[in-house]
Amino acid sequence: MLESGARAHVMAGTAEVVGRIMLLEGEAPMAVGETRTVQVRLEEPLPLCAGDHAVVLSYSPVMLIGGGRVLLSRCRRSRELAEGERTLYAALESGDIAGGVGAWLALQTLPVTVVDVAEALDFGVGEVDAALRGLVAQGSVRKLAVGDACLLADAVALDAAMDALTATLSSMHAAAPKETGFTPGAVAHAAWPAADEGVAAALIAEGCSRGVCASEGAEVFDPHSAAAAARVVREACERIVALLDEAGLDAPTLPEVGEQLQLDRDTMTRALRELSLNRSIVKIERDVALSAAVEAHARELVAAAIEAAGGAATTSVLREALGVSRKRAISILEHLDAVRFTVLDKEAGGLRSLR
Repeated sequence: MLESGARAHVMAGTAEVVGRIMLLEGEAPMAVGETRTVQVRLEEPLPLCAGDHAVVLSYSPVMLIGGGRVLLSRCRRSRELAEGERTLYAALESGDIAGGVGAWLALQTLPVTVVDVAEALDFGVGEVDAALRGLVAQGSVRKLAVGDACLLADAVALDAAMDALTATLSSMHAAAPKETGFTPGAVAHAAWPAADEGVAAALIAEGCSRGVCASEGAEVFDPHSAAAAARVVREACERIVALLDEAGLDAPTLPEVGEQLQLDRDTMTRALRELSLNRSIVKIERDVALSAAVEAHARELVAAAIEAAGGAATTSVLREALGVSRKRAISILEHLDAVRFTVLDKEAGGLRSLR
């Protein structure tokens, strides 16, 4: 009978190392003639790879007690096997390469390379690559691209990684509601602490493709969060101001601005409210606004024309100075009257002067 934890000599070729034979949790001692999957914990390294055979001798007195074939040369030190580990060992024992590759990937929480799989299972890169192509075609394994490299992940494990990303962004936005986004490094460290930069980049890219997250510049954010909505409004504000700056005094109506920029009504309304509050735009009609810079330029033109006219100028003179249509000129001049920049003297024939 062989008890779990029994010391033994393990021989591979001419090399010999002492180790312990560990039976799986709950298993009875091993009887003569019985075959089982066991874990051998060596006290020193032994040059063995998956598929190699080894001879086992009793510790004292030294005598032959059995032998076996290596299923996995790198494994977790535990007598309690998860269901996925049992599936892996069963596939390896039967010589099912694709099954072994798939089972090993299912145990990984992060994407890996073909070389990672080959080294872990002591398989050739070519046979692992062939197995992975089949698994990808079946949909049980997903391929992720990061630069020129290719990473692979079990489909279920990848879904779990995306769930972790969702939860992480939700938590980060809740903790810092004023932040519109976070650095990829901060997000990755919180969601997948063990991921290196390349793996993190691939997972974030996968999250973006699924709509779990969005990335802009140096920030990653939840596209469904309040912060993302604020980002959309902020971007709309920037685009509106840029268009109005370029249009100058002949700015289109606000509905036309929204149509040109393809902004939905809600975003346009919120952006205009924000721009009005921070005085980035100035309304001169109900549906017409100038950017703050353009309105300031209009003041300069009007002031210069009035001074050139001797302190007071007609609407016609000021319209010519502004270089716009009469209708737009009147809108601008009435706005300047309303903000007390100019004053209209109707009794003097409609002359305007500076206040």
